[in-house]
Amino acid sequence: MCPLIEANRLDDPYTYRVARRYLAPLVAAEIDTLVFGCTHYPYLEPVLRQILPPTVQFVDPAEHVAIAAWQELEVLGLRQAGRGQVRFYASSEPERFAQMSSFGLGQVPLVTKVNLSPVELRF
Repeated sequence: MCPLIEANRLDDPYTYRVARRYLAPLVAAEIDTLVFGCTHYPYLEPVLRQILPPTVQFVDPAEHVAIAAWQELEVLGLRQAGRGQVRFYASSEPERFAQMSSFGLGQVPLVTKVNLSPVELRF
């Protein structure tokens, strides 16, 4: 589904067919809640609303993660009032990330490429 979202094919009939196929087992199981497992999936909510029963609730974990991060910044004394500066970093294809983000943000953001190396965990 992510490639369809990234290609901005949200209103494409093919996207609806794919979503129906993926959601068929969930509809058959009569789910009452759907948790978005990817940051892309909230963009599909209008599609999902047309396929799933109206009683199905959606949960976007990203909202809860943002609230938890905000609270953690407060505990650490790092939260500042007012408007901050928004920075985006991508480990690959920053130009593509910027273009894809623009339809959700309403503008093309500045994105900096970063190289990530594996983190060594020591216990």
